[in-house]
Amino acid sequence: DRENNAHLKVGKPQMRKITGKNGVDESIT
Repeated sequence: DRENNAHLKVGKPQMRKITGKNGVDESIT
């Protein structure tokens, strides 16, 4: 969900660049 990703991105700018490929944060997956 984009809403969840938005919350995950907050406070995690380093994971932000990872998020975007498939809209899923691989660092958390």
